[in-house]
Amino acid sequence: SALGVDMRDVMGLLQRDTVGVLGRAAADVTIGGTAAAPLLRGTVSLAEGGYRDFRAPYLQGAFDYAARQLQATLVLWRTGKQALIVAVDSLPIDLAFTAVRDRKVDGPLYVRANADSADLGLLEAFTPNLRRVRGGITADVALTGRWNDVRLGGTVEVIDAAASIPGLGVRWEGLSARVHLAKDSVVVDALVVRGGEGSLNATGWARFEEGRSAQLDFAVRADRFRAMDVRNFLTLVATGRMQVRGPIFGATLTGTGRADEGALYFADLVTKQIVDLNDPATADLIDTALVRQARLGPSFSNQFIDALRINNFRLTVGEDFWLRSADANIKLSGAAVVNKVGRGYRLDGTLTAERGSYTLKMGFITRDFDVQRGTVRFLGTPDLNAELDLTAQHRLKAADAGTEIDIQAKITGTLLVPKLTLINPANPQMVETDIVSYLMFGRSTAGLQGNNTAEGARQQRAVATAWSYLLPALSSELERSLISDLGVPVDYIQIRPGGIGTNSIDGSASGLATVTAGWQVGRQTYVALNAGVCTANPSNVSYRNFGASLEQRLHRDWRVSLSVEPVIACSAAPGTSTLATSSRYQLGLDLLWDREY
Repeated sequence: SALGVDMRDVMGLLQRDTVGVLGRAAADVTIGGTAAAPLLRGTVSLAEGGYRDFRAPYLQGAFDYAARQLQATLVLWRTGKQALIVAVDSLPIDLAFTAVRDRKVDGPLYVRANADSADLGLLEAFTPNLRRVRGGITADVALTGRWNDVRLGGTVEVIDAAASIPGLGVRWEGLSARVHLAKDSVVVDALVVRGGEGSLNATGWARFEEGRSAQLDFAVRADRFRAMDVRNFLTLVATGRMQVRGPIFGATLTGTGRADEGALYFADLVTKQIVDLNDPATADLIDTALVRQARLGPSFSNQFIDALRINNFRLTVGEDFWLRSADANIKLSGAAVVNKVGRGYRLDGTLTAERGSYTLKMGFITRDFDVQRGTVRFLGTPDLNAELDLTAQHRLKAADAGTEIDIQAKITGTLLVPKLTLINPANPQMVETDIVSYLMFGRSTAGLQGNNTAEGARQQRAVATAWSYLLPALSSELERSLISDLGVPVDYIQIRPGGIGTNSIDGSASGLATVTAGWQVGRQTYVALNAGVCTANPSNVSYRNFGASLEQRLHRDWRVSLSVEPVIACSAAPGTSTLATSSRYQLGLDLLWDREY
């Protein structure tokens, strides 16, 4: 007898991997007879069982073994109701406790499974990949014949089913399917499911041959089917024809498709956030250029999808597919070829920007740009990143010149790390501070400084504010170049620009910029150096401008941090140094506790 035995302990006794094993088992078994011809009888049950992403509801069974014949009944329960009954009337097998040449014994097989209008909500107990499942299933399936000639028979019917798939962000409804079993094959006569306003149809078969992995051959047809809707990653409504052929774990998908509607999102241009490596727990993330890499969550990972191969699937972009961020909305056209081996997807092809808009936000002021041309080029890299080369234009009237000026926003870089550059095509030498000033007030910075009125002062402050929004993006690009392109030997670098604020007395700059570089020393220690630089006179730097910090991880959840930094102030008043330092230092000691929820 056994009661409440942890299945991890059972797997450990069998010297098997216990990772992902869940559940508590109970058994009441009687063993008799001889080692060569044992007699077995008893009952077993499994509560809250599972393995990795698989979850099982309550299972209960009884068995009786004698004369090399096994008879058993297995009942699957859900919320107090029998959802599935499997009856083993005859299974010829040798369960002797001694070594035998072949456990399979010649004789008739008869196994039957029955579900009578069972609630498909049962599936939620088996996998976290499905939510809010509804619908019914009726099944009457039998396995007959002999070991060398196993025959399948019976039918399975799914009626008006629906389910939400969190990993894809969609809900599919109206799923109906008719399946029949014949000899060694499971044949899908019809499968129909609605996704959004479209549908997907599939027919085909799976064949189970002795000594071989199950073989698949399915034809799938989609008509404006909503396949994915993952916020800030990808939305896709597609039409196409596909074939899936080959072994169940390692099948190959081929065909063609069209992205009728949808959007591909990329990182925001100005409000990029840099990966913070102050925590030694993130030591492996050494590239501050990785702003955001949205991808399908692990909840949608399963063995079939991971092993599926995609071979030269041609995807055409339809009439309503867009490249989007918080600032941009760009219509794309063109085609790409999709391939997949293992878990690695690859896209090759160039998509063309036909039209669209880009909004530049400068504090409380926004300016709209019209997209003129550009490309999004996929190079077959495993991270699905793509090169950007987009040009948008804004036309304004310059108040101090009396003419119209065209300002171009060039978006380059990649989907994950885009780069924004502002230029005046008629005057490529125009500095970006003047461009920002023209965009906001129709005047250059010199024109604003010449206006000594209160309105002029307000406009100068507004330009400084707008520039403070753009400087973080420019410094982020510099950080990426230093680490990724130039290979500067640091694990972490952060540049905080001091701004271009002006002093009210003489108009000189008065910002304090800081630069921080850090290194991971071993697995538990992180060291960082920082320096403060006055933007008005960056050459006026001495050893007193430098500080340092040391962080040590004491435990998985506990860290201690010690920092020593000078007290630095910038001043631009007449008769003063542009960088005033003192012999005073500030000391910091922090004890940090991290907890994830």
